[in-house]
Amino acid sequence: MGGLLWLVGVLGEKFALAHVSAPVVHAWMVIFGAVGLMLVALSVYHAHMLPTGGEERKSESVRQMAATFLDVVVSFFRKRNIYLLLIFIFLYRAGEGQVIKVGPLFLRALRVSGGLGLSSKEVGAIYGVFGSAAYILGSVLGGYFTARLGLKRALPWLVLILNLPMVAYWYLSVALPTNPVLVTRR
Repeated sequence: MGGLLWLVGVLGEKFALAHVSAPVVHAWMVIFGAVGLMLVALSVYHAHMLPTGGEERKSESVRQMAATFLDVVVSFFRKRNIYLLLIFIFLYRAGEGQVIKVGPLFLRALRVSGGLGLSSKEVGAIYGVFGSAAYILGSVLGGYFTARLGLKRALPWLVLILNLPMVAYWYLSVALPTNPVLVTRR
């Protein structure tokens, strides 16, 4: 999401310099065309390179298929503490899920409206370049951290670390820092 947005910003600036009408529309056309070509190339590659698969299994009847499915679901919900685990899974990233949707709106909103007034290119760089790198690095470091401490001891720290972006957004919304390099729109 972020990388494409950054690329649209870069292409939009180049099209604007070339005096192309509707530079952002043309930038999106180029991006979607390139992504479409990439998907076609990947599908041709996969059609030729992936194995055809193993043995095909079929249920003899819909009743047998439904019984197997019901058995899987019932045995899953009979596991010890499964309800607590499901609640944890749903709530663990709830805050991050909210920030992912609302954060770009805050970053792009004009400063007079309480936002940071960043351009699409800047938001794309934050999410696509720095965000992706931080996500990969955090995942690797979190794995090492959890392996070293064990899940039970590492989990409270991981929960705190996962919520640091919410603290950062809160700070940015209160302080509304001005950086002449980043602030482009008023």
